[in-house]
Amino acid sequence: MLKVLNETAGDYVFRQRLIERIEAIRKRRVVTYISSIEHPAVQVDVNDAHSLETCFRAPGKHKPIDLVIHSPGGSADAAERIIYLARRYSGNDFRVVVPSFAKSAATIIALGADQIVMSDGSELGPIDPQLVITSPQGQTARRAAASFVEHRDELLLKVKEAIQRQEPPQAYLQMAMQVDGPFVKECERAINLSREMAKKWLKLHMMAGSNETAIQNAVDAFSDPKRTLSHGRMIDYEQAQEAGIKVEYIPKDSELWEMFLELLFRSTQFLSMEVSRIKLYETANVSVKTDAIIRAMPVRQ
Repeated sequence: MLKVLNETAGDYVFRQRLIERIEAIRKRRVVTYISSIEHPAVQVDVNDAHSLETCFRAPGKHKPIDLVIHSPGGSADAAERIIYLARRYSGNDFRVVVPSFAKSAATIIALGADQIVMSDGSELGPIDPQLVITSPQGQTARRAAASFVEHRDELLLKVKEAIQRQEPPQAYLQMAMQVDGPFVKECERAINLSREMAKKWLKLHMMAGSNETAIQNAVDAFSDPKRTLSHGRMIDYEQAQEAGIKVEYIPKDSELWEMFLELLFRSTQFLSMEVSRIKLYETANVSVKTDAIIRAMPVRQ
């Protein structure tokens, strides 16, 4: 990696030559979708779909797509748009490559592929939705949507149990009345959206032909907080396979995986050179980055 640091700072030509080498081995078109993890605006959003479509439309010898993702997640709606476009432009031959991690909504994108390409250091994550909550003091924090639903359900259960024991339920009723009902409904909708989205794409492609029980088990493995316990928890390639996910495993010490890691390193180095840089989308002949605005770099012929 020292060699990378000694080269011209972030020159996209080096990355695109590396993409060409990977494509020659894979016989598939390689598109990268790399995020600067430290940036506050790094979430998967609808603008990503627009930028990726620029890459999907680029000319190439191979129609099938390997989408190389490095992202902490974001909008489930935007994730589905990316899946839809990737499938359209790949002729329904679409794989996701995870050199390091693709979490939350990025995991949803991966579940919409035909296979997920992983190695020992690859990491997926739970897809249960997280909400940004602002306190009266103006402080923000992320909270699992499921925690608000569980809190309401626990209070209602305690009211029911108190009545059954013929005990005064007023204390629990008072707490239940303080729950923001419409907000909890929105939490339920967000939970159902992510689960239904994963189920839909798994049933259509990666797990086509599997029975409902197997598909639901796979969805639960990625979306049930009682199983995952933490939204940031790692789901490695072995856990993904156990859940029924189709994983193409590439040994961590293979030349091909070294190239994927080098491509990720070069991309993240480029993004880290300016604090305004957020995301990088590239093919062998197109390079697009986002910061305050979207800027397209020249196409290399």
